[in-house]
Amino acid sequence: MNLSSVFRGLCSCILPLNAGGTQKSISSILVKPAGPDCNLHCAYCFYLDKNALFPGQKQHRMTDDILRELVKQVMQQGERQVNFGWQGGEPTLMGRDFFERAISYQKRYGRNGQTVGNGLQTNGLLIDEDFARFLKDAEFLTGLSLDGPQHVHDKYRRAKGGQPSWERVVKAGDLLLNAGAEVNALSVVNNYSVHFVEEIYNFHKKSGVAFMQLIPCIEVTAAGNDRKVNYSPGAEEFGRFLCDLFDLWINDFRYGQPTTSVRWFDSVLHTFVGQAAPECTLLEECGVYLVVEHDGSVYSCDFFVE
Repeated sequence: MNLSSVFRGLCSCILPLNAGGTQKSISSILVKPAGPDCNLHCAYCFYLDKNALFPGQKQHRMTDDILRELVKQVMQQGERQVNFGWQGGEPTLMGRDFFERAISYQKRYGRNGQTVGNGLQTNGLLIDEDFARFLKDAEFLTGLSLDGPQHVHDKYRRAKGGQPSWERVVKAGDLLLNAGAEVNALSVVNNYSVHFVEEIYNFHKKSGVAFMQLIPCIEVTAAGNDRKVNYSPGAEEFGRFLCDLFDLWINDFRYGQPTTSVRWFDSVLHTFVGQAAPECTLLEECGVYLVVEHDGSVYSCDFFVE
């Protein structure tokens, strides 16, 4: 299989056109090197059932050939600033050496004047001191999936056997912060956590994490209709959550400047000053954003991996 021609062809089909009819170039790529594999079994996770897309495979791992060709194509076709987001499933199942190789390929295939950013979204269970130090040295932005205080986090974020995960995730956060890594908190707002906005906000702030993404759990039934599942918050509940969160956020301003970052509010402010919002749901159209699964298959968004 000629990976180069396959990847180039898929990109040309998926990437949107500019107003003038020319193909947009790549600026961001979301990579799922371990596919849907994960060492947790969170109740609200929409990606767990993606195992059905790969029948006969008990384990999903991106090969070195696919990794190298992926990085090569992205760096050669991409813009001056290219961003790689490593997600899952749980990407740290690949091991630290996988990401070391990814960095080496980025350096090998990058063009003069081209810069690259790397982000890792992880549940933190496999983060140790060496991994944390690597993420700091390699300048990764690490998004740690931590829903808040223990009673909030362990409500839905548990292992397959039902074991809680909060203590291990908090330990990972401490390791990352102590190593000097750049960390933000990714918290899913569900039907339970929606009632504890102040606890969640203050928990992250006191933990030393000033950058927060609070993402509503908007999940529908497998039948594909509009009926939400039990752990999704109601519209009015989430609206009140955002209002209360805004008050907490703005009350922490010092000398007219925010001391914490809430991605949703940052995105709204971007739109007010005429800039593109970092939050893709606030854009007029889908951005230059591709998803690559462990086997090299390419999708326009991880919600459309099907």
